[in-house]
Amino acid sequence: MKKLILISHGAFCEGLKESAEMILGEQPDIIPVPLLPEESAEDFQAKLLAEMAKEDGFTVFADLMGGTPANVAAKLLMQGQ
Repeated sequence: MKKLILISHGAFCEGLKESAEMILGEQPDIIPVPLLPEESAEDFQAKLLAEMAKEDGFTVFADLMGGTPANVAAKLLMQGQ
């Protein structure tokens, strides 16, 4: 089954998963990857790549087009990763 990777500035993606789980129950196929204030774009990219490497198929949802998480994901997509 494909996974859903949620990426966001701060803990927004983690909060979305928690809210979904309050309504729908445990959601093991949703993987939050937050960009934390102390992290650089390179740190976030390494974290995102580590999660992507664990999965066969996934969809990525970002909180804000043009933001660092979305730009990092778009760069990886354009590189064929």
